[in-house]
Amino acid sequence: MVHETRVYQCSDPKDRIYAIINATTEKSPVKRGLTVDYSLDVGELYRRFVVWDIMKNHSLTTLSIISDKSNTDWGLPSWVPDFSNANLRYFLPDYFFTFDATDSSVPEARISPDGQTLMLKGKRIDAVKRIARTQYPGQLLRLPDGKLDMENVERQREWLRECVDIAIEDHAADEKALSPSFRYWESIRTWGMSDERWPRFWRTMIWGHTLTGVKANILYGSWFRSYGAYINANLEDVKVSSRRSIAEDLIETSFVISLLYRKFCSTRNGSIGWLPRGAQVGDVICVLYGGKVPFVLRPRDGGYEFVGDAYVYGMMDGEALVVGGAPDEEFALI
Repeated sequence: MVHETRVYQCSDPKDRIYAIINATTEKSPVKRGLTVDYSLDVGELYRRFVVWDIMKNHSLTTLSIISDKSNTDWGLPSWVPDFSNANLRYFLPDYFFTFDATDSSVPEARISPDGQTLMLKGKRIDAVKRIARTQYPGQLLRLPDGKLDMENVERQREWLRECVDIAIEDHAADEKALSPSFRYWESIRTWGMSDERWPRFWRTMIWGHTLTGVKANILYGSWFRSYGAYINANLEDVKVSSRRSIAEDLIETSFVISLLYRKFCSTRNGSIGWLPRGAQVGDVICVLYGGKVPFVLRPRDGGYEFVGDAYVYGMMDGEALVVGGAPDEEFALI
């Protein structure tokens, strides 16, 4: 509910929490475990709320609320969002999708005596190998004369090319597919990728889901090819640009829903996925018990900085708990 109400304004940042807690199913403040106390500092309130949500509701969903803390002076740990400045669109484990990275487990959590370090048990699965320089530039735009904005088109071409280059690395169908001049969109079947890599790529590009939140079937692979052919066509010609089909619209709308504020990546174990735009090469990708999605952590002295959540192919439905035999670890988030 805190995330749902982020679009509304309030004069006191504490009311991001206090204004909605009485709408919870538990009306008694004592039983609810969270009381209204305006004497608390904002940062302390937000920290207590995250701890309460994890311990009381057995959920790590709050960790996926990403906020801009560059102008925040409330001393928030990396795992506590600034609820007064939550991003309006960046939220991965939304009701819209059906992710369950830890197979319906509950958090195994404890908090340090000073309340600043959150310890969560989970598994270290992978690490970031390569990250795209560019982000999804947004939907194609038309100018007042009806022509496409070609600067926007070029940005989208550059972005898609970089995603393809990252996905095809070490997974090319042949040597020519690795050439910078390779016209991947003319490769009818797999865009120059191996037969195994191609379906993983197009599914990753749409997070494996349709616009209605159900698992995407194989038709989406064909529609993704159509999108690639369209974006690389001679779109300066109005006759060509006007031939846009419903398939291209579906794929591009999927991008708008899923990809803003994220960057495409590959991992050291050969997976691909989408990371928070602040992620860096070498960051750890893990699953934390109770989490619906994987998380990205950055090793620091004394623990880990919480970077954000992630979509990683092959880690979204509990696979990481049974593949590879990774031991349980306790991650200290600072």
